[in-house]
Amino acid sequence: MNTLWAVLFVEGYLVTLLLVPIVVLQKRRQSVATLAWIMAIIMLPYVGSVLFLFFGINRVERRAALKQAARRRLDALLPPPAPNRT
Repeated sequence: MNTLWAVLFVEGYLVTLLLVPIVVLQKRRQSVATLAWIMAIIMLPYVGSVLFLFFGINRVERRAALKQAARRRLDALLPPPAPNRT
């Protein structure tokens, strides 16, 4: 049983070590917010890591960029619209 707890502890700490560079390297984040996420992840490895995965990653910006790229690809494939004759 003690081995299980030790393995869980080590795995949690490894997840923490993997998340800190992601927090630091993310673009356009205020330095105070970056420091707050790093402190949360280091001080509370399990809770901080889970919170960062749910709330710290800006998925809205990523989805908007993906939609824009898809729109550009679609516009490149479709012929230009015909002029209106009225």
